[in-house]
Amino acid sequence: MSLNTRMCQYAVLTLMSMVIVTTHAQDIIGATLEVCLSCRVKDLPEISHFTSEVLPLYPAVTLEDVIGSEPVLRYLDAYGVPVKSVLVAGLSSDAIIEHLAENGIFMWTPQAEYLPLPIEAIDNCIAWRQTNGCSGESGLREPRLDEKCDVRITFDRSGYCECAHGKRVVLDCDHDEGNCLQYCSA
Repeated sequence: MSLNTRMCQYAVLTLMSMVIVTTHAQDIIGATLEVCLSCRVKDLPEISHFTSEVLPLYPAVTLEDVIGSEPVLRYLDAYGVPVKSVLVAGLSSDAIIEHLAENGIFMWTPQAEYLPLPIEAIDNCIAWRQTNGCSGESGLREPRLDEKCDVRITFDRSGYCECAHGKRVVLDCDHDEGNCLQYCSA
């Protein structure tokens, strides 16, 4: 059976199953498939097939290359926080598609736009704002990795401390570790 035929069958199946999606699945707006692309995935032909052929058809599911990770599908809520995780190493592409449908993720589910976590300001600090690429100034924002002001920011993270009165303390990777309460008070 061709991939197009299977995808059409699943489109019909998922349309019918939309009625029975659970309330818990309604909290799910996206998913991440974490795999080690240079590790075990080459020994798992179904996962390899899913990541190369099927996953591009699902805008709400992102692929993350995590060194040493077993293939795991993490369902994310509106804040990008995992609410459910499933090991998929032993599943076929069809089974993963069914699992996505059971949790409200379909080919037509749009790419998720995650909300920043609600963070309460402390003293003159509002929050840590995470960026990618080891650049606090030009890296893209990663709001689901924002932190409260009293959380220690390790040397391998980039972003900025958002402080009171519009002040920002920008940190690239390889910075001295501390928290935003300390940085905003300096």
